[in-house]
Amino acid sequence: MLLAVAYLLQAVGVVLSVVWPTIAGFALGSLLLGMPFTAITLFAMRDARRLRGNAAAGLIGYATASYGVGQILGPLFAAPLAQRTGSFVVPLLVAAAILAVGAALFAYVWWRSRTPHVPSKP
Repeated sequence: MLLAVAYLLQAVGVVLSVVWPTIAGFALGSLLLGMPFTAITLFAMRDARRLRGNAAAGLIGYATASYGVGQILGPLFAAPLAQRTGSFVVPLLVAAAILAVGAALFAYVWWRSRTPHVPSKP
């Protein structure tokens, strides 16, 4: 659940830079975006070990690769969208929405891992 909260903090940080475009808004948004980054790495590795045990290295590798793909695709998506709209508001809101979806998915995985599995009858 901490992973979902960290993602949500990042989403709020991105939205703050859009809805409060001042020095204070950018400073607080930057803190909310940057501070959870190390925690996300820690929580993701911990959860990978919890979910996969000794086979966590593969899952951590997939997570690292998907992060890298996001770092490449994000600017390729955001730059043309910013050019088309004349500002970075829409790309930033899309980024915040993607972070919020990620938070929801992590919360769902956390919830599923806490819910007892009842096998279905044939």
